[in-house]
Amino acid sequence: MCKQEKFEELSTKYGGEFATLMKHSRYNGPVIFFDLRLSHLEALKIPNSEEKIMPLIEMLDFFIRGYEQMNSFILCDDVSLCRFYSTNQICKLLSAKNPKPEFMWHNIFPMSEFHSFLPSEVHMNFPLAEWYACHGNAFSCMRFKEIPKSYFKYGTEIVGVENYLPEIMYFLMENIKNGYYPHVIYPCLYKTERAVPGFQPKVVYWHRDIQPMDWEEDKAPEKVRYPHATH
Repeated sequence: MCKQEKFEELSTKYGGEFATLMKHSRYNGPVIFFDLRLSHLEALKIPNSEEKIMPLIEMLDFFIRGYEQMNSFILCDDVSLCRFYSTNQICKLLSAKNPKPEFMWHNIFPMSEFHSFLPSEVHMNFPLAEWYACHGNAFSCMRFKEIPKSYFKYGTEIVGVENYLPEIMYFLMENIKNGYYPHVIYPCLYKTERAVPGFQPKVVYWHRDIQPMDWEEDKAPEKVRYPHATH
């Protein structure tokens, strides 16, 4: 797990590549994608792309966890290197091993595991930490053993996780908002105001009837309060 010192060390070597990658990250609906596939890195004219993938993943992991930026996906050619970040409640809905029939439609990552990042205040309280990890709304990172190449929506095949996951997340977020999962908390866009040096989180409203809004790094005030997703 990348720490502050490690992030700064990597920044001296790969800061330019990281900034380019951040600039070209994009929201597709309610999911923000950081594309580390070789074809994309080469299109960005990043030299020796393959040897930079692991350092860039470490830096992205630090950035995403630093802001607890919801619904972030690190997209790689190697499935085992892909990451999805959201709350553990959402990760469970996407990866339930034995889902209830009403959850089958969004059970797309059964071959995955996820790790919850617990708040520091619960670390010394084992029962509370256990509850928080199992039932609370802790920020989590999902790792994959396999990712389906496509997904069928009303009989139409949607190819590529970067295309079908946003569609699934739209339905999932709407169902959470409408109270279909009474114990699942509708997450904010990001959960913390801790800073990552030199970068700001990207923010967009998650629902189709709201116009997307990005904050550009050079225009964002130092202490701006980013809006949460609207219900």
